[in-house]
Parts: sequence; structure tokens; C-alpha cells
Amino acid sequence: LHKNFYSKLLAKHPSLTPNEVRHITYIRMNYSTKEIARIFSVEAGSIQKARVRLKKKLNLKRNEDLFLYIHDI
Repeated sequence: LHKNFYSKLLAKHPSLTPNEVRHITYIRMNYSTKEIARIFSVEAGSIQKARVRLKKKLNLKRNEDLFLYIHDI
């Protein structure tokens, strides 16, 4: 479906780990925090913290939406 998504994502952000790419994939697929937590076998709070770290790693401002940024890639 999204042929160039991974190549564009990794071209923009080469320092992403495989686990972070996997998390971004689930966000792009519009999975909820609880669903992602279940997949990763962690608590929902851990996923929220991971999203904050992702936003920081992707150089997003506090008011920028992670979901929208990922969908625009």
C-alpha cells in the first residue's frame, strides 16, 4: 500500500531503530495506544512515553501531531 514509506522515513530519519520504525508503522495504521501496548507487551503508559521520545527524535515541536507527521511522509 505505501511503497515508499519506509525508504522516505529512513531517508529523513536514519537514526531510527527497528523497534521505533515498527512503532511508527502501527501509528500509521491508526492503532490505538492500547492496541500497540498489547502488541509490544507493555503498559499503555510506556507507549505514551515512547511517543514523546519519538517526537523528540523526529524533531517535532510540542504542538505538532505525530500521527499527521507520519501520514505526510
